[in-house]
Amino acid sequence: METMQSWFGLKEQHNDFTIETDTDAKLFFARHALDDQLQAILRRSFRSGNPPKIVLYGDWGVGKTHTMRHIEYVIENNDDFQANVVFVELPDITSRSTFQVAHSALLDALGFSRAKQWVLQFQTRHPNDAHDLIRDFSQSGDIATAFSNMLALGEGSRIAWDWLRGLGISASDARLVGLPPVLSQSNHFVKVLQMFGWFSQEVDGRLLVFMLDEATKLASVTNHDSVNHCSLRNRSLLGRGHDLGPTPCAGPC
Repeated sequence: METMQSWFGLKEQHNDFTIETDTDAKLFFARHALDDQLQAILRRSFRSGNPPKIVLYGDWGVGKTHTMRHIEYVIENNDDFQANVVFVELPDITSRSTFQVAHSALLDALGFSRAKQWVLQFQTRHPNDAHDLIRDFSQSGDIATAFSNMLALGEGSRIAWDWLRGLGISASDARLVGLPPVLSQSNHFVKVLQMFGWFSQEVDGRLLVFMLDEATKLASVTNHDSVNHCSLRNRSLLGRGHDLGPTPCAGPC
């Protein structure tokens, strides 16, 4: 039987003309008006030295992921936009999930190895006051201790990494690294992410841009305390940003 792939001479990784939002981002966008708007937002953000803050919303299929992948591609392929981009899809959540689920996913996408290297380089640049700088910025001695333990030998660095990701650690592990059992305050989650942004600028000379896809899953959170936790974090982290409504989709998204 003839297939679309053989009939049209498509490459092996393409069975039809469906857009793959990640691999095809460099090939196709086709929203010129929106592209101009996005470019203007990015230029304004990078000129001021602030990471772009954009909320993209709409029904399934209108092109949110397609547009996000385009933004990622533009940032990574424009020398004027010096940034490390971390793109991740929000994992499945429950009615009682807090922002910890998204926070952990973002740090997983950032990666333990890169995070540890940044902490090492930051420590090297500030050999006498790295701990104090992190404590003063985060307003948390525990967060400063966790980052210091990222450079520990053995299991200490992994335990500290899990704690920074918002995962609960055992009582024995907590004693080993001198931390409470869990990072839980919404403002502390924000400070950890912002601290990695500081590392990115200090070490790589690049802004750190987190991109969280499928945030519509947050609608599943109904527990009052969980909703407040997510709301407080979003208010602190996003602040005033750009609100981009739905636009006609250039392909399945």
